[in-house]
Amino acid sequence: MRFQEQVFPFTVALLSFLSVLQMLDVYHVWYWPMVHRVMYQSQFDLGFSLVLALLPLSIVIVTLLLKEGKIREVGITFLVSVVLYLLFGLEFTVAWFSIFQIILSLFYIVNFRAFIFWLLTIFTGIEAVIFIHLLLIPFGINLPLSWFLDLELALFYIAGYFAPLIVVIIMCMWFLKPLGNYIGFDKIFRMHSNVKFIGDIVRLNPLIFLSMGIFSSLVAALYPYSPALNPSSLPVGVDVPMYLDLMAKVGNDPYSAFIVDGGSRPLILLLIYSFERILGSSIQEIVKYLPVILNPLLVFSVFFMVSQASDDLVWAALASFFTSMAFNMTIGMYSYYLANLLGLVFIYLAFGFLFNAVRTNNNVSVLIASVFGSLVVFTHPWTFIQYYAVMMFYLVYKYFIEKNSDGFSKIIFFLSFTGLIDLFKEVFIKGLGGYGSLSSSLPQLINILNFWNNNIFVFRYRFGGLLSNTIFLCLAAYGIYKLNRRDSYSTFLTLLIILSSIYYFTSNKVIQSRILYNIPFGVYTAQGVNGILSSQVNENIKKISIIFIIMSSVVYLLRSLGNLI
Repeated sequence: MRFQEQVFPFTVALLSFLSVLQMLDVYHVWYWPMVHRVMYQSQFDLGFSLVLALLPLSIVIVTLLLKEGKIREVGITFLVSVVLYLLFGLEFTVAWFSIFQIILSLFYIVNFRAFIFWLLTIFTGIEAVIFIHLLLIPFGINLPLSWFLDLELALFYIAGYFAPLIVVIIMCMWFLKPLGNYIGFDKIFRMHSNVKFIGDIVRLNPLIFLSMGIFSSLVAALYPYSPALNPSSLPVGVDVPMYLDLMAKVGNDPYSAFIVDGGSRPLILLLIYSFERILGSSIQEIVKYLPVILNPLLVFSVFFMVSQASDDLVWAALASFFTSMAFNMTIGMYSYYLANLLGLVFIYLAFGFLFNAVRTNNNVSVLIASVFGSLVVFTHPWTFIQYYAVMMFYLVYKYFIEKNSDGFSKIIFFLSFTGLIDLFKEVFIKGLGGYGSLSSSLPQLINILNFWNNNIFVFRYRFGGLLSNTIFLCLAAYGIYKLNRRDSYSTFLTLLIILSSIYYFTSNKVIQSRILYNIPFGVYTAQGVNGILSSQVNENIKKISIIFIIMSSVVYLLRSLGNLI
């Protein structure tokens, strides 16, 4: 009995993992990884056979199944395996035979909770090994663990096949959730009735997670420039040459920041110009290391927005932590979306102050929110119009549908103030504003017939496939499902998905990728983690799940950054 309760679930979990590897190897699954910034087509190849490992494990399971009287079931799998052997050979047959035994054991005798625990433990162990390897590389220490890194890379991109489907689920969650509630899906992951957020279940120190998030964001800015990885300290971002070209003009005439590139991003150009004058460094060095400032600011702005909007420090801290591991860091460094990054900082701060003003009836906060919102107009008008539209619909929903007039005048003031600033920029300064960016993209809303191809391109090829983080996307999807629409901030987050989905399904692949980049996935992921911890799941499974999520997130961050050179 002790063997079945403890060792047997581990045996089945290990066999499951090895069987999947063997199946991928047998079928020679194709995937498209990015290694050192080069994408190429590759086939999954272990380089050796797992038959000698799978057979003993399968025999152990067969023995236990026979001991439990499952003679007929085992006999059928043997007969099917003989046929498979005659048709396809040994490796194919052993892989499928192992799968058959796993299914039988899960159906009849395995402790399913223990099985899940050990499976997650195996995954966590592999991620831990890779984490140690990636952590030591910048110090010039290369452990003989590259095989594990290559394996994790292959599994990441193969799992990425599901990413386009998951994002469709995310974008459709606004009507899938009512459908799920109708059929009772919410009962599968019931939350404790007295839980506000995960701080009520496990002790989490918000300051620690915020500090970890800020530290991770600094690592993201500096990791690609470590001497062992990048001896020549070459810029890693796609947009670095563009900023150098723009600054060549702004350096001679600061006012030209309102003219070059359509006058769309003068604030980031003036910021770079100011740093050059103050620090005396070259433009290239300032552009290269500007993420050292912008990354932590983004993490803090997410914390500020969530804490002010929800009055929940634990949610805010976890949201900031997962933001430091998410697409804003990896894709931000890959592309160097400096203006976009600064625009997100301003808009998150603006909405933090705005929700604070609504919640506390603070007039000073709404004025500060309006100032930060206006700065987005001069930083990244595409980000401005995306969030401006969401706030407009939020106002309509709260006032006309929910009949809730709380903060109505303050939101009207914010929308009027920032809208006038956007109009002023376009009419008097002649720079691209939110309205102009929207109208310029409207002709591209003819791609609905090519949606699926564009969707696949965004995840497979765009940004080196870095968007294909299926674990992160799954957690975000679950987090969106778990949002409580009776809460004002959750309503806002739901509307953000609804409006983004309308544009996502009708636009081209470039706009699709920018829409995803502007969505605060870290906030939704934190809510998904809450859903796991507050569900009626075994405590050991909860703990190992969170360890695995954190470990896999760190590995994703470091591996992605290491492959930018």
